[in-house]
Amino acid sequence: MTAHPFECNGCGSHFTTLRYAARCCKVGARHLETGDEQAYSEEQEQAWAREAEAERAAIEALYQYECSCGEHYQTVAAAVSCRKCRTYTDEGWCMEVRDGAGDVVWSRV
Repeated sequence: MTAHPFECNGCGSHFTTLRYAARCCKVGARHLETGDEQAYSEEQEQAWAREAEAERAAIEALYQYECSCGEHYQTVAAAVSCRKCRTYTDEGWCMEVRDGAGDVVWSRV
């Protein structure tokens, strides 16, 4: 099994997913191992884009706590111990954590 099993029918470039191979030259793609072919479809591309956006939004919803430097975390404890605040804040450590609504849920002060 190859790491890039999908080939663009237009230029022959190889990709890890059917979506990227099919939209490369907007011609279509072929699975190198099975030989199955998929023609490019704007409707299919839009469906894949909606699916990817929904997946991104679901993942983003898990990271609802924001530390002082703006990094997002799943828990308050993880946000409080943010290592990026050492570099990206004037204080050199996390000063407060906000939830998704912007309310302060933890403060060093």
